[in-house]
Amino acid sequence: MSLVTSPYTIPAAFVATEHVVHPNGLWVVGPERRWNPVNEQQRRYLEIFEIARKEVSAIPEIEAKGSFVAEVLNEFLRVHGFAMELEPFAPDEFAVAAVFQVVLAWFKAGKAQTIVRSDGKTSPGVLMEHDMPSFTVPGHENPVISLPTKTADTVYLTMIEKPADECAMMATARQLMATRQQARTTQVLFPMVDLDLKVALQWLKGMWTLPQSGPQLKVTQAFRQTKVKMNEEGVRIEEAAAVGIAFAAVFLPNRHVIDRPFLMWVDRPGLSLPLFVGYMTEKDWKNPGKS
Repeated sequence: MSLVTSPYTIPAAFVATEHVVHPNGLWVVGPERRWNPVNEQQRRYLEIFEIARKEVSAIPEIEAKGSFVAEVLNEFLRVHGFAMELEPFAPDEFAVAAVFQVVLAWFKAGKAQTIVRSDGKTSPGVLMEHDMPSFTVPGHENPVISLPTKTADTVYLTMIEKPADECAMMATARQLMATRQQARTTQVLFPMVDLDLKVALQWLKGMWTLPQSGPQLKVTQAFRQTKVKMNEEGVRIEEAAAVGIAFAAVFLPNRHVIDRPFLMWVDRPGLSLPLFVGYMTEKDWKNPGKS
């Protein structure tokens, strides 16, 4: 199955939460909330999130909306052409949805041509007969192809093994972009794409923050739908994300949990180096008994 995402759609939804006020008029989410992870994928995602949410306002193609009524947001999604639906809300639950659409026309259109795949089957493809910039990346065996568009946006293509998840995929794209070196120009034949992928983002559930006023907030449901259509004329990318968030009944205590391998060291005044230093992995997380 394909793996696709815009790193800006979900952050746009979370930014929209900042304007939410509970119907009681007392609980206010407020700006620049610090979201906290409850699993490793959330921790890695929040590194991307902190970058993306600062740039959401610079992307005019994104629109976001929040509501305490699920059907209001489901209608918002339908109007924008998305079929996913939020589940009915529990008391003190609301949701935010964000939609994103970008249409890019190739600077010079290609022509339709069949691709014979490595397994012998065929797929519809696009041949760019005029030379496209081609880059090499140290340690990456396949060229990175640049497809200019009629805007300032550029599309890049390269063959890779499937990433472990979207965070790994984002890291790979950023690394290839940062280390590419232009080598030559080339014609390119690439597949057409017609993708419509809906996913429940179970890994996002439980992520929490403390609002400006009111009880703790936590993610209760999250969905995303992504559509990509790419042919000889250009590429259209559409994505929607919807996130359900609840005002919890109790506050979480201020607690930091060390739940991954950790570094420890002993500092003694007057010494230039740590008295002791160690990296402790799960293998040695045992109760030593009382000394």
